[in-house]
Amino acid sequence: MNTLIRLNLCALLLLTSVVRADPLVQEFIEEIQINNYDCLAQEQFGRLNGHLESSELTHQQAFYLKVRKAQYQACAGQYEQASEILDDLLSQPVEKNSDENHAYALFLAGVVTSPDKKQQRCDYFRRAEREALRVRSESIHLGAQLELTSFCDIGDDKIEQSLSTLYMLLEKYSGAENKATRSDIFNNIGNLYRLLGQNELAAEQYYKSYQMSLGIYEGETLMLPLFNAAKSYLNSAQIERTEEIMPELIRKNIDINTPLSNAWLNQAQAYLAEKQSDWQGLEESLLRWSVFLPALSMPEMEKEYRRLHARLCLQQGDLNCVSTYLDKALTMRPMSESDDLSYLKLLGDSFYALELPESAQQAFNNYTRAAEKAIEKQQAASRILGVARMMTDIVGLESSLAHVQRQKSLTTMRMVTGLTVTVILLLIMLFMFYRRHKGLAQIDELTGMFNRRATLEKLRSLPRPSPMRAHALALFELEQLDEINASYGEGTGDKALKQIASEIKSATRHGDVVGRVGVNEFMVALSDIDELQARKQIERISQSIQANKIRTSQGQVLTLEPTNALMIIDDLLHNAQSIYQSLIQAAAQSRSPG
Repeated sequence: MNTLIRLNLCALLLLTSVVRADPLVQEFIEEIQINNYDCLAQEQFGRLNGHLESSELTHQQAFYLKVRKAQYQACAGQYEQASEILDDLLSQPVEKNSDENHAYALFLAGVVTSPDKKQQRCDYFRRAEREALRVRSESIHLGAQLELTSFCDIGDDKIEQSLSTLYMLLEKYSGAENKATRSDIFNNIGNLYRLLGQNELAAEQYYKSYQMSLGIYEGETLMLPLFNAAKSYLNSAQIERTEEIMPELIRKNIDINTPLSNAWLNQAQAYLAEKQSDWQGLEESLLRWSVFLPALSMPEMEKEYRRLHARLCLQQGDLNCVSTYLDKALTMRPMSESDDLSYLKLLGDSFYALELPESAQQAFNNYTRAAEKAIEKQQAASRILGVARMMTDIVGLESSLAHVQRQKSLTTMRMVTGLTVTVILLLIMLFMFYRRHKGLAQIDELTGMFNRRATLEKLRSLPRPSPMRAHALALFELEQLDEINASYGEGTGDKALKQIASEIKSATRHGDVVGRVGVNEFMVALSDIDELQARKQIERISQSIQANKIRTSQGQVLTLEPTNALMIIDDLLHNAQSIYQSLIQAAAQSRSPG
């Protein structure tokens, strides 16, 4: 997917020297130049379209408004529409005295060009860099320089130079007044690490970018690095870290709530479900995601949606769906031209399911080539777990392939047998290690409760409730703890968490599931209970938390008002992760005004 739009990095300091042919248009232009860090609001976009219909626009005014319209469309994920506007603007003769609007149009054209068209994309950024130097626009020059460094100029002989350049820029813009610029530099360092196959390092840089963006960026611009961090942690097999980020992604989407932000959220949830082999969760995420795709024109996102949908079809045994996907996908993306491991693995699995061993062998060969290429990119700092995951996929594909062809070769059958025995022994050893580690890693050290992973596992293991009864799941969020920690220190916050944990434990029954599932979050699952009784019990727990008195070291007495969300489910809880995310979303909505 495109490295979207740290458009705002360029700060759009487009203070144009326009002729005041239409005072209302000029006032509007000056208004939207006040906040240069974010894209236009929907209301402003409506007014912009109205001004574009004016017959009294100067050339510069029309050019400026059309560039801002393209920027709005790019922010909304409408890349094709933005490209059409920019292609038309950039095909016109350039005035000798043109201002930095032309430089920004070149930069924006690079942003909305697909990474698959690398030469064209980089050509736009190089032209933007030159034009920005000519008109002395530091912000646009920096934006183009970052894109060139983290995407275009990254050959094997330039990696060290690219990283050095980015970190030098980070030092140059170290002042507190440059938080927006530093955020964008962190984001581009993340882009570079991702392209080098260092997903965990990339995720850390994306998360730094997100933290630096808080209070500066809004909307999709704020959400993008958080989305990228979630994807990169998943690609480095850091599933637990992804689960920690997901609630924040849900909360930000509640505030933003645009087609693009919703698409990102559901794409991240679909990735997580795929990694966890949660096929029901994948199906639900794809269904929600499909609602928002028609409002976007982002080829990379659409490509990922189709891949995940085909993966679900394969899991469900819908071979007609799989065959249809292959016919279209291979036309658009031949396997010999792709280094996408997820795509190549899907091809191998699909050909195997369709009993096409020769094609499966070809897919396997391409997967091996791409995996070896990816492994070569790994640097010493990358986690071995990411490499091990790729090697595991190679072994899995090789085993499946040998199984298809075992009737053709006795030697192949013996290899499969030997490999199977080896895999079984390894699985036994891994299982023993897992069981031992699991017992040590289920408890939250501060409260003595189950941690999030253990809580969700316990929920999945609960039996189906009795007739006329249900499982009641409640999430309690203590938002005031952040203020308590800031004002009185973490010691007071830890004391509050221990007291609340004690209250919750004492208010639940043997067989109920209680756990600390986030920094400020507790989950309570009242198992096999009457719904009316459950609602009363959850209300009593909420009241007991509010009645709890937390004393600070200075002698003050503090109270907490938890935000809670409740779900009543009369079935098994196999999809515990999705239930947890739904509770987070419900709690966030209950806090939102109106």
